[in-house]
Amino acid sequence: YLSEERAITCRLGDEIYVLVTRGEKQTGGYTVNVDKIIMEKKNKDDFDLVVYAKFKDPDANDIVTQSFSYPFTIVKTNLDKMPESIRLEVDYVK
Repeated sequence: YLSEERAITCRLGDEIYVLVTRGEKQTGGYTVNVDKIIMEKKNKDDFDLVVYAKFKDPDANDIVTQSFSYPFTIVKTNLDKMPESIRLEVDYVK
């Protein structure tokens, strides 16, 4: 998933995490922050997640590293079960 903008969930031991990636970027200076995560019930046992993230690109005048970067963030959840699906909603901020 290094080349994609997406959200995924993963289980590590008893904990469930949400990973949000920005994909491969030509320089540094790109950021990703999770604003909120909403659980949408599908039925009694199943649910989906909607991840609201804010993506920020570097300004044209910013000094950034001149190498490929792979911006991402990881958020620990309090879930005890994996969602059926996950959807990423992105707000590009200046």
